[in-house]
Amino acid sequence: MSNQTRSHHPEMNHPRGVTAWPVRVAIVALAALASGCVNGVGWLPDSSGFVYTTSKGQLAVFDLKTKSSKVLVKDTGTNTYWPAVSPDGKRIAVAGLSFDGGKEGRLQVLIYDRQGREEHRSERLAWGRAKKGKPDRDCTMTQLFWSPDGTKLLVYGSTYRTYGTTGVYDLKNNRMTRWERAVPSTFRTTPARSDGKGFLLARLREDGEALQGLGFVSWDGKERPIRLKFDPNEEKEGAGAIFPVLVWPVLRRSRWDGAVAEVTVGTSRIRIDTAEGVGTLAESGKAEVMLGERLIWQQHAFPERGAVLSVLTPAKGKESYDEFTIVASGPKEKGLREIVPGGSNRLLGLFPAPDGKHAVVRVWEGDRKGPDADLLWLVDGRGQVVAKIDVNEE
Repeated sequence: MSNQTRSHHPEMNHPRGVTAWPVRVAIVALAALASGCVNGVGWLPDSSGFVYTTSKGQLAVFDLKTKSSKVLVKDTGTNTYWPAVSPDGKRIAVAGLSFDGGKEGRLQVLIYDRQGREEHRSERLAWGRAKKGKPDRDCTMTQLFWSPDGTKLLVYGSTYRTYGTTGVYDLKNNRMTRWERAVPSTFRTTPARSDGKGFLLARLREDGEALQGLGFVSWDGKERPIRLKFDPNEEKEGAGAIFPVLVWPVLRRSRWDGAVAEVTVGTSRIRIDTAEGVGTLAESGKAEVMLGERLIWQQHAFPERGAVLSVLTPAKGKESYDEFTIVASGPKEKGLREIVPGGSNRLLGLFPAPDGKHAVVRVWEGDRKGPDADLLWLVDGRGQVVAKIDVNEE
């Protein structure tokens, strides 16, 4: 995989005017995906808009009604790639990760209201130690997810030379429970199970290039191992390594169905039953995973107008993350409409709104020069692009 990502490197003691170095770097192989980054958006619970960050440290909100963006915070001083919106829609969380002396990780959580006013700033909390030399300041990132009751935050933070640390931050007590070499396993848009009782956690081996196991973790930190009835570290013909799909299922066609998390890998489907504590892998029918001769990498069916948004990749050989096409189709259409150009672009994610009526496709535009060339394509229920947001211009 050669996903292109952005980065800031804040000095965490300074809330404003933090110097940042927005740099694009490549994640050069599937084996390195465990330390990769996903640039996400945080939808508001009522689906009226979404929040996102830029390489300049800005926190911005896009309003569906006005089809316009507004910068809420000019510089959060953080390196958050995926901000979190609280269940009541009133608060937005970001986090900054830095390393003292180039080795000791420190993470700081910040919370803003919907007007961009700072409501909370945590202490600089311990966040593990770099495993392989000095951390790469050009790929230091965080992602956050809110607990359903609004009292805790699930935080992931990593650099290119570490394999990630995950923590649950208790806002009331200003305490963090941590798991090193661990990544929240995000299905669709969240690692949290549909009933909100816990989340999936992918644990990595020491070298970070293989999966040690999956666990279902309650918000108070109790972990239940998932027994996998297949080898997650094997190479699957036509799909490459399986384990990165379990680490970052958000990059594939994935979803929660009650207590079961599902994700496709090649022509197979992985099912993680968190209630039974069992994971299985089985072949899918060709019609389930293919459109013509191309593989369905990601997909979203809009609930009202009947349009389907699909991300397609070549099916022959190993899947090529770089050769994707984003298309839409409707119930009365005979063919597929290409709505986002492929070329040298790189897909960063597909993020449906909570009500499913809109979806954001985030793409890094490879032909463009500059430190941050992210484009957000907003697609409506008819499969039409209704807004194009240039993150670099914020």
